[in-house]
Amino acid sequence: MTLARLSTPYWVFDIKNKGMLWANDAAITLWAKNDLNHLLKQDFKTDMSDATKARLLFYEEEFAKNKSVEENWNFYPNGVPTRATCICRGIQHNGVTVMLVEAIPEATNTIKAEEVRIVESMRHLNSCVCLFDEKGEEILYQNPISFETYGNTTSLSDLLVSDEDIFGFLQTESIYQGECRMNTKKGQKWFLIKVQKLNDPITGKDVILMHSTSIEMQKKAESSVQYTKDFLAYMSHEIRYTTTKTIEREKKPLSLRSFTKDFCERKPNSLLAIRTPLNAVIGSAEIMVSATASDKLHDELDEALTTIRSSALSLLNVVNGILDISKIAQGGFDLVPTQFKITDCVQNTYNTCKLIGKAQQVTLNKVVCEELETQELYQDKGKLEQVLINLISNAIRFTPEGGVVTLKVSQDDKDMCTFSVSDTGCGVPEDKINSLFVPYFQVGQQSGGTGLGLNISEKIVSLMGGELKVDSTVGKGSTFYFSIPSGPDTGIKKRLSPREMVDLEKNQNTTLLIKKPKEKASKMSILVVDDNSVNRLVCVALLKTLGYHNTYTAVDGQNAIDLWKEKHHDVILMDYEMPVKNGLAATKEIRSMCGSDVCPIIVAATANVLPEHLTRSLESGSNLT
Repeated sequence: MTLARLSTPYWVFDIKNKGMLWANDAAITLWAKNDLNHLLKQDFKTDMSDATKARLLFYEEEFAKNKSVEENWNFYPNGVPTRATCICRGIQHNGVTVMLVEAIPEATNTIKAEEVRIVESMRHLNSCVCLFDEKGEEILYQNPISFETYGNTTSLSDLLVSDEDIFGFLQTESIYQGECRMNTKKGQKWFLIKVQKLNDPITGKDVILMHSTSIEMQKKAESSVQYTKDFLAYMSHEIRYTTTKTIEREKKPLSLRSFTKDFCERKPNSLLAIRTPLNAVIGSAEIMVSATASDKLHDELDEALTTIRSSALSLLNVVNGILDISKIAQGGFDLVPTQFKITDCVQNTYNTCKLIGKAQQVTLNKVVCEELETQELYQDKGKLEQVLINLISNAIRFTPEGGVVTLKVSQDDKDMCTFSVSDTGCGVPEDKINSLFVPYFQVGQQSGGTGLGLNISEKIVSLMGGELKVDSTVGKGSTFYFSIPSGPDTGIKKRLSPREMVDLEKNQNTTLLIKKPKEKASKMSILVVDDNSVNRLVCVALLKTLGYHNTYTAVDGQNAIDLWKEKHHDVILMDYEMPVKNGLAATKEIRSMCGSDVCPIIVAATANVLPEHLTRSLESGSNLT
């Protein structure tokens, strides 16, 4: 190989595997190695910083465009810092693009130690550094992490979402510092930036130096906290109003029973409004908790996010409980039976409750008899899980540290499936067992619940064709159990209408696709329609975490119709109450325009779960609610 005999250092580096493939003698000397084998054995992958890895990705992008990259690198032969101009080119080796580097050392061969430290610090800094000309129109330098974040930008204006204030400030002051939204390779993000004017020692002209650090997660955390504050303020106002009115009317102390009854009768929309900010809090917390794993945020923030999520979920359970009671009272609490594996239902319940048990230092076990491991059940899976989660949560709440809660599924009859939840807790006194299923009844003052869960669970089990029972011994524990039919032709007391059943069967894969997209499904075009900007933001972010990146948003029904005419989205998540044109009207109009080959799945995404609203959604053309 001709390059081997040259005095100019040359080497070949495998970008993908991050290892040296070949070097001539001059390069071996520059790298301060004894021989070629010594250089080939160096573990570059372990020693390489994140900034350098990001830089290698940039090299690959440039090589794909048939471009070379020229940079100044620092080397330390015999411990003496040496600067070299390195020209990096992409070449083919065994069908793979690798990097050929030509290094031209500076004539002086040595540089000051201070300069070495500055240059290396800039290259490996985990925040973005960009240097522009005096007008911000031409970029003079970007460190590797800046390339990874912003891409190969050309001007300061390209990066800033709004640059008027910054440039205006720099006309009179030399330093601007503040929070700003920036255009990145992954969309607009929040950064804390510092922009200042400096004198270029090379040209003597002014230059603009920008240092930026991402605060996107901090902003999301602040938004989530604000959602929580807004929700608590709203809830506090509604409770004070309802409490005052109820006391004035009844002229007697207010009980939870009378408060809930009044709240459901007089302010059902308030309950629905409460669910919207709650869902925003939960969604934001979920997104940020997922991000903590990759961004390695501080433990304190992770703990705060977990607290936000768990608290919001607890509040949402209270709201859902009151709404369920209201629906039961109106006779509109229907089941949606589907075919599912018993083991899937048990595993979902276990996954939901195991963290609750871990927090209380209570062991949660699950036991499924062998003959049921492959058997399917025809019931309302969501409602069944709701009952089991409620029973397990109660069991954990009344079981001391070190105790055990067991979920067991057995089959005493070929057409019946028996579920039981047992604990080693304090047990229930015999004189209180008959009151357990009465609404608002609580065994003790420290139970921490609303007294609605068991009553709702009893109603659900009854609709499924079973009866919820309990055996309990004070000091030893309790067992709640029920048996329900396993087949499609027995037990279900309330079913969907034929129209609803057809729609459900026709689109039963929708939920599965949203939960776990296949490669083809992940490319689906999804339109999120909601007049609430927070809801749109959270919904799109959650879809992206699930692998759906082809998402669009609309602010009202008319906007949704206009967008669908252009894009013909595969799935539409449609809000119910919106200005200009509501979700029902928009759904009907889109359905009227559907052809045999173009017909989207429309999901009514609304906080309103009262029967009449669900019926209207289905009648307007929604596939699911």
